[in-house]
Amino acid sequence: MFEKVMMGEGNGSHLISMDMVQYTILIAEKVGRISRAWIELIHMDMNTIAFFEKMPDALPLYETIRRMIRAEFENVTVRVQKTQISFSNRYNFAFVSLPVRRVKGYTSVYVILTFGTGSRVEHPRIFQATEPYPGRWTHHVVIQKAEEVDAQIKAWIAEAYHFSDHKR
Repeated sequence: MFEKVMMGEGNGSHLISMDMVQYTILIAEKVGRISRAWIELIHMDMNTIAFFEKMPDALPLYETIRRMIRAEFENVTVRVQKTQISFSNRYNFAFVSLPVRRVKGYTSVYVILTFGTGSRVEHPRIFQATEPYPGRWTHHVVIQKAEEVDAQIKAWIAEAYHFSDHKR
């Protein structure tokens, strides 16, 4: 079944399939009538867009993280909540959140990437690590630039993914 979307308002509104919208976007992109940034935004769901309403410039950072997780790991569910976006397999293994208040020393736009592992990870990029339960560690990393979603981040997320998948 195709996802449907209402286009227009009032008497001029009509129901169209999302496949038709995506096809139209593809054609517009081919003829140079729409930018890549707009295409990325169109493909996002409204909850994600609403999540970044207070800090829209952080959206590309999230998208970099989301794309990396989707490309690297199977059976991942993404859930947008009020204060965080969670990534899960059997259980949650990573989260993206926005800063509650600005922190001195960081740029004005950043996201906090949180992941859970079975042991504490010591690294200068991890600004906080806590053990909420014995043998379960939560780590927080500030992501200020897309380039910071690198091999090190992938390795930590992979550890969190596998820890979550085998958690009892």
